[in-house]
Amino acid sequence: MDIRSLYQDIILDNASHPQFQKRLSGTRIQKVLVNNPTCGDRLVINGIYQHHKLEAIYFHINGCIISKASTNMMAHLVIHHSIKQIDDLVLSFSKLMTNEDFANKDKLGDALSLSSVAKLPVRIKCAMLPWKGIYQLLHREVHHEN
Repeated sequence: MDIRSLYQDIILDNASHPQFQKRLSGTRIQKVLVNNPTCGDRLVINGIYQHHKLEAIYFHINGCIISKASTNMMAHLVIHHSIKQIDDLVLSFSKLMTNEDFANKDKLGDALSLSSVAKLPVRIKCAMLPWKGIYQLLHREVHHEN
């Protein structure tokens, strides 16, 4: 199996078998809605940030295969991480989408399979949608700990 086929399989698997579909409950839930008008993607992310990390995440997406796969990959990477760690992941993924070099590429895990999207400028917004969303979710307000 060549690397392109492997990457395609990873993308299809992430888009077809999303995790983090259990709705969150409680009073500490934060929510963000992001859209990609170019493709019609619409993503809702709910998260609970406490104890200095993202404790829980839920998403609901209507979109193309790239945005669905990217959302699932992002959720796997950011859960149980601090805002600083998530910011570093968002920056690394942004660099992947703009063909910029960055250290520790392996920290992106399956999201590296989306590297070929950088060659398709119209699809970059699809891949970036969840990363934009998680950044907005965590930076819209100052988080206060109990």
